[in-house]
Amino acid sequence: MRPQSGWRQVSWQARVCAHVVRWTVRPLIELVPDTDIVIRSTRRALRAFTDVWSRPHPAVTIRAVRAVASADIEVRGEWVLPPASVDGRPDLSRGVVFYVHGSGYAVASAQTHRAITSRLAVRSGRPVFACDYRLAPSHRHPAAAEDVAGAFEWLRMQGAEPSSTVLAGDSAGGQLALALACELTRTGAGPAGLLLFSPLIDLTLAEARRWEGERRSDPLVSVRRVERLLALYLDGADPASAGLEVTPESLVGLPTVQIHVSGSEFLCGDARYLATSIASAGGDVCLLEWPGQLHVFQALAGFVPEATRSLREAASFVRGRLDPVGPDPVLGSSA
Repeated sequence: MRPQSGWRQVSWQARVCAHVVRWTVRPLIELVPDTDIVIRSTRRALRAFTDVWSRPHPAVTIRAVRAVASADIEVRGEWVLPPASVDGRPDLSRGVVFYVHGSGYAVASAQTHRAITSRLAVRSGRPVFACDYRLAPSHRHPAAAEDVAGAFEWLRMQGAEPSSTVLAGDSAGGQLALALACELTRTGAGPAGLLLFSPLIDLTLAEARRWEGERRSDPLVSVRRVERLLALYLDGADPASAGLEVTPESLVGLPTVQIHVSGSEFLCGDARYLATSIASAGGDVCLLEWPGQLHVFQALAGFVPEATRSLREAASFVRGRLDPVGPDPVLGSSA
């Protein structure tokens, strides 16, 4: 299928970010070893960076969650609540967004993605539950998938219905969200919609290698480095095993899907592949391709104009899936 252009021109802010990242962050990412102590240090550095440059929308309320879903699964994450929330409690009566963060199954957290989740909450007018999951290399496949499934079951126990829940995720979190959506759909309890930012789809990285071979390299990371990071989680597991591989059969019956991706990133090929596969399976999918952006550039909302526009489109999608006639709760806001 032919992707829609999210924006025709690349802002100077996006150009500056891509240039700075290419010549400062990427060399560090490529050189650091994959040891446990380095991964832990990277997590702290990412949290410090996002605390400064990817701050949450000031209108939200954030409430940490730690609960027990079952004897084996502990639910961790946070509620990100829109301004209309009463007494810091999520109102699930009009639907909810279940968000799964990315960063290679090893680095990030719900906290590092607040720039995204908070703006989805404010602009959609819905609570967002951002779940955490156990990270590699301490916890290998299928720990992340088990935690995400457990968190979703806990959300259902709180009163959320799959039919009034939009699943969302970015990068590796996009793979986890898609796998959950496929499983829910298979059991007849499909979600209201699926929203993906730069999703990782092909864990063999064949699509990413093909994209990198045909174009200039991603400003953030090489496919070879991504392969090393994925190996920490997969731990020898076959990328074509159940829950990891996208098959035509698994995509049949999915709810409406919206995908956002940069036209300059290593997962652009994955996003195109997924969109084409969903369309071939008879599904309803919209692929928005944003030229000149970084991987998961939505985390830079507030500085990069395209990030703000992308999140507006995403929030509009959420509202459309949960309340087709609902107004934009913050029409005219630039945040």
